[in-house]
Amino acid sequence: MSAADVRLYHLTLALLIGLVFGVDIALAVSAPEVARSGPLPIDAILAAKTIVGAVTISRNGQRFAYSLRNPSAITVIDANANDARLFTDTGVPVDARNTDILITDVGTGATENLTEGKASNWGPVWSPNGRFLAFYSDRDGSERLWIYDLATHTLHRASEAIVHPYLVLTEVPEWSPDSRKVLVKLLPKGLSIKEAEYLAHSPRMERDGVTASRLGPTVEIYRPSDNQQSPWIKAELSDLGLIDVANGEVTRVATRVNPVWYGIAPAADYVAYATINSLMNGNDLQNLFDLIVLLPDGSEVKVATDIQERGPSMAISWSPNGEWLSYTDSAGDCYVASVTGQLARKVTQSPHPSFRDVPIWDSASKNLFFIVEARELWRVSMTNGGTKRLGDIPGHLLLQVVGPRPRGRFWSPDGERTLMIATLDDDTKQSGFFTIDLTTG
Repeated sequence: MSAADVRLYHLTLALLIGLVFGVDIALAVSAPEVARSGPLPIDAILAAKTIVGAVTISRNGQRFAYSLRNPSAITVIDANANDARLFTDTGVPVDARNTDILITDVGTGATENLTEGKASNWGPVWSPNGRFLAFYSDRDGSERLWIYDLATHTLHRASEAIVHPYLVLTEVPEWSPDSRKVLVKLLPKGLSIKEAEYLAHSPRMERDGVTASRLGPTVEIYRPSDNQQSPWIKAELSDLGLIDVANGEVTRVATRVNPVWYGIAPAADYVAYATINSLMNGNDLQNLFDLIVLLPDGSEVKVATDIQERGPSMAISWSPNGEWLSYTDSAGDCYVASVTGQLARKVTQSPHPSFRDVPIWDSASKNLFFIVEARELWRVSMTNGGTKRLGDIPGHLLLQVVGPRPRGRFWSPDGERTLMIATLDDDTKQSGFFTIDLTTG
């Protein structure tokens, strides 16, 4: 294996583990030297720089971009706050503070710090054409969308609109297939960052048009209810907007919603998002979601409603042909919803284990794949709803199907005869890659 292959291997593992487990991955960048045996000293752990969120790979596979946190630069946001802050005064999620965007060339190993320690910068995603890198930054005083142009090696602010993502791992910029627009969560129109933070800690969200006198302007706050919502649910309140990277024009396609997932269809001008519509039995870890498609004419279609799911988000993916959205529910079944508004249907019609991960499509939009309990690979047929266990890799955890961002497709070296999976050895704890034959298992 060449030096370039080794660099690619380790960075890809950072991507895969970060995506699967949603944790910061320690990276040997300017970290103090420590002994190679025995436990790491506490000061070494605290001083280690870490990758925040996921690594993004350029289309040609030659460049990785990622956000790196410098823990020594993190400061207290508000020592007098009674509740834990969700956002900084500039609108950055607290988990994304004091971060830089780095780009590593796989061939040479050269790494460039794109943002050079100025403010907080995170959520990098390469455009489909490989020319642009979109990311969030508060380098001008508020968190906004920024664009790096690889051709001219320049940075520019995409728009004056303030972005408002909350979940660092998943709520990143989503590019349109033509690399011209970016879908992001925006601060609701007419709301300030301070007001958004206040609303996240206010009583349950029931629109009542009340004046929040201590904040100054008239804002939309919510009256109390027996069915309380946690701050993390209310922190999702935002507008969804498409930003034109050429002229900065902003089109708000949905307003005052709380999207926990959003995406652009790969083969059509559709935008979709999932939003929490209510809680089950007052439990904010058991939610009912709606799945909504926004059509090019400005109308919207609710393609699925009252989807039962545990946790703060949903496992959703677009089919490659742009005709279907696939998702799983709390029972572990797989469903598909048509963008035309047909009633969502359960695809899984034969016995199967619980499917919990993001559905992975083949290129023909005819089959879906799932990793089950990190041990087995299963296939679901869109044609007849049949389910089949394809196989496992003895002695290894199956971490994730290898594929491009956004998740929902897999990468294959041989025309989809095999599927590649990132693994973790049970005994040695070494990470690696295996392929599974989709015919023989």
